[in-house]
Amino acid sequence: MTTRRSGSQLVADLLENYGVTHVFFVPTILNNSLYQLEERTNIARVVTHSEKAAAYMADGYARASGRVGVCMAQMVGAGNLAAGLRDGAMASSPMIAITGGPYDYSRGRFQYQEMDDTSAFGSYTKQSLYVSRLDRLAPSFRQAFRLATTGRPGAVHLQLESHWGDAVERQEGDVDASAEVRFGRAPAFRPSPEASDVARAAELLASAERPVIVAGGGVGRSDARAELVALAESLSIPVASSLTGKDVIPAGHPLAAGVVGLYSRQSANDIVSRADLVFFIGTKTGSLVTLDWRIPAPGTPVIQADIDGDITGLNYPNSASLTGDAKMTLLALTAEMENVTRPDRSGWLQETASITAEWYRSQDEFRTSDASPMRPERLCRELSDALPDNAMMVVDTGHSGVWGASHIDLASPDQRFLRAAGSLGWALPASIGASAPSPSVRSCASRATEASGTTSPSSRRRRAGTSRSRW
Repeated sequence: MTTRRSGSQLVADLLENYGVTHVFFVPTILNNSLYQLEERTNIARVVTHSEKAAAYMADGYARASGRVGVCMAQMVGAGNLAAGLRDGAMASSPMIAITGGPYDYSRGRFQYQEMDDTSAFGSYTKQSLYVSRLDRLAPSFRQAFRLATTGRPGAVHLQLESHWGDAVERQEGDVDASAEVRFGRAPAFRPSPEASDVARAAELLASAERPVIVAGGGVGRSDARAELVALAESLSIPVASSLTGKDVIPAGHPLAAGVVGLYSRQSANDIVSRADLVFFIGTKTGSLVTLDWRIPAPGTPVIQADIDGDITGLNYPNSASLTGDAKMTLLALTAEMENVTRPDRSGWLQETASITAEWYRSQDEFRTSDASPMRPERLCRELSDALPDNAMMVVDTGHSGVWGASHIDLASPDQRFLRAAGSLGWALPASIGASAPSPSVRSCASRATEASGTTSPSSRRRRAGTSRSRW
């Protein structure tokens, strides 16, 4: 509805109407809007230690809830905020980063603390939008939410004129604060793959003797875990995952093969290497999940399903390509397979179960070790046993990622796994953001030692080789 509002009132109303529950920021940015958030909405305002922490929290919030994570910083901190978007960009998190920007009258005149940071956001966002007029504020917000949640989700940069964004906040006029609610969370749309592509993929899956599914984070973003397990069970196909997709199938499921690739279990790599058909779904088939494109070996027949058509076939030639939402793709395949004769795969399942069981036996010595300092395998086993059924495991990169991939077992279908792609210190603020929309969810953060900015004597000894772990 069009009514007379200030820019700050419009910002508050738009965020509320899009279902945002928390904003993460470093002062001073949109001061008047923050006041209006308190007066007009129930949106929580979370002040963070740094701009990067604000972006990390918004990233965790977006990954855990599917809603758009909103982070903000004044112009002088915009570059720091942009750097914090890197992990979210690699994880395809729907986010909006709001910053101040140069005044129109002072561009290029060396205004105090002024620099146009738009280019810094280029690699990490789908688009940067500049707003200097009230009548463009609501349309720009709407476009930002559309961009963040459609296709492959991602971050969008909104730059408001003036260092704190107040030049737009203080304007008044008759404006419409209505929201396109479907764009408040990802996926905003669920396109289905073409029927002919589904039929071709079903034919390949039915004829393969040793097929494997490799599921990525796109399955979780689509909330398609149950559909993935249902298809795998109906076709008797083992399921490996990327590190981001670690939570797509419970660890104790008979078809669960574990994480494949670089940060992985050797057993999962062995299983995928033996496959005569690999079905990638919701993964970009990058170097981490394929061990530098060696697993599966080049020449292995591949089916690939992704929300983006330009991803299918990028790193492996596809025998069949499915462009669509992961949930809709899995449902379409399940329906198509009802009319297809399925081979007996009992021998293949026995083989993969034996490989997995042998890996666990090889780790028993370390998982039950009483050595001091405690071995990471033992720590991960104890942690796995202690995690509540609705726990959210949040890990940094490096050794935390390796241990999480190899030795953390998520036994409940309601447990979740979030991981940093490369930012040390991401896990703690990301876990705070991830817990924000669901306070009843228990989050556990595993942080790299280097993330704290200090180095302990024990970590120095480990790097010197006096204490080693076997994976």
